[in-house]
Amino acid sequence: MGGVYNGEGGTCHRGNIPCLLAVQMKMAEVGRHTYRLDMRTGVFSHTMVTPHFEAAQVLYAHRQQSNLLVMEVLLKRSETSAEPITIQLESSFKPLRDDIVFQNAPDYKGGRHVFGQTISAEVPGGIRPFVHLIWTPIASTLTLPSDQSQFSWVFLVAVAGSDESVQSCYDTGLGLIDTGDLRASHLRSWAELWKGSSIEVEGAESLNRALIGCMFYLLSSFSSLSEEANAPFEFGGVSPGGLSNGSEDEDYHGHVFWDQDTWMYPSVALFYPRLARAVLEYRVGTIEGARANAQQMGYKGLKFARESAVTGHDVCPEDIYAEQELHINGDVVLAFQQYYYLTQDLEMFREGRGSEVVWGVADYWVSRVTWEPTNQQYHIKGVIPPDEYYFTVDNSVFTNAVAQRSLQFAVELSGLLAHTAPSAWQDVADKIKIPFDPELKYHPEFDGYTQGETPSSASCSWCTFTFLTKVKWAYRGCWGQTTTTKNNKSLIKLLPIYIFYIYIYIPAEESGSQEPSALEVVLNTGTTIPLTPGQLVRFPRQPGQIRKVNSGSYGWPV
Repeated sequence: MGGVYNGEGGTCHRGNIPCLLAVQMKMAEVGRHTYRLDMRTGVFSHTMVTPHFEAAQVLYAHRQQSNLLVMEVLLKRSETSAEPITIQLESSFKPLRDDIVFQNAPDYKGGRHVFGQTISAEVPGGIRPFVHLIWTPIASTLTLPSDQSQFSWVFLVAVAGSDESVQSCYDTGLGLIDTGDLRASHLRSWAELWKGSSIEVEGAESLNRALIGCMFYLLSSFSSLSEEANAPFEFGGVSPGGLSNGSEDEDYHGHVFWDQDTWMYPSVALFYPRLARAVLEYRVGTIEGARANAQQMGYKGLKFARESAVTGHDVCPEDIYAEQELHINGDVVLAFQQYYYLTQDLEMFREGRGSEVVWGVADYWVSRVTWEPTNQQYHIKGVIPPDEYYFTVDNSVFTNAVAQRSLQFAVELSGLLAHTAPSAWQDVADKIKIPFDPELKYHPEFDGYTQGETPSSASCSWCTFTFLTKVKWAYRGCWGQTTTTKNNKSLIKLLPIYIFYIYIYIPAEESGSQEPSALEVVLNTGTTIPLTPGQLVRFPRQPGQIRKVNSGSYGWPV
């Protein structure tokens, strides 16, 4: 469950909550078993077919009412059967006590009720959240009488953080059962989501499956789009291991990393700015922890955690990553910047405290840089780049570029909000070192990087694509070892297959006009495809580049 953690500091991990619907359907008669996860509808099903009857077990986490888990069982006899039909429901439920000690509470409207509190807080003296569960009792057998052709049973689990909230969720579920709208409302909610974010690729079924799967699991970590949906728990961020993982020493402990803001967020923001805003609000909720992180290291402003849970204090098990992997700060600001460019929503920055995040990070960078009089540049020393095989390096190209970008946006936001920006923000942005080898025409990963070493795609191609925004930077790039060129060097591809959006920003001064530049895709075959903002574009599986319309200059390779 998002936002429920147990353990202090580096031992903090997602609280292990027992699954009350861990039930396997069994029968004495031999039959054919089919298992299916339908990602379009968010429904998992187990079907058993025998000569005399069909049994179907359906499980789903309700898309609209995100605090409800549902199991439905249907028994349907064939025309040749006249005897009672019985199946077994074998439960593997165990009242785990590793993270939460549960105790019984009075039954509620026929449902069993237990509640408990996590054993230890994330920080000394911090909050230990409660978890309440109300569920429909599950019998060990279900029987279809001889005088009925079919019958279905519905089992509910409601989970929330308080007695009042869990009862409200359970009541909602019971109401949906009464109106016959329980599964139908779930299906409508998924249909609404897919209507706004369906991505399909012609002629590549495996890629289609991967895209749908990625979006399914990503969207499953977010609450409903509906304003009426219950939301007793605040959004707790997105972990790389997904919402269902993160127990102790597994799946990144359920912590939130920079992956959320850099890799996961853009795909959600492009389709659902309202859901994406939840990511920003999560970061706003960790401001005090980020301030404490910076102060602990002797710096000003905000230092967002390399691994974050609820409070924003760094819960990374290894101190060196928490102390040196600084690019997370710029990654967080990049998400805020993308949100503004997509929505023009300044309310998030005024009343929503987004400005505190952006300006707090800018203050951190100013206090963290070191002035080097020999080359008249600001340096960021002693860092771990996104390529985590290197430690204590100076001037990571990714870290410095994202710091520059976040400082520039801090100045831009100040102008939008009539705030006087400290002159140091622009000064550091203008003079920060961005490593570049003028002879070989590439950006070394960091000072002292030797060409030929295998670079991290995150440090190089993503840096080029995301932060160095002018078109000319795209082909200066970072050298890799993939496609041979006449100079026996190559460019790392800028758009990995798992990025399924294109976000392009060209400063007005670069285009020579106050209007955005018109862009097009030019395939190597000579075919051109116009890129119109907000309109669907279908790309064939052919190489080419993205560039300005009627421009002979090189652009972004795709």
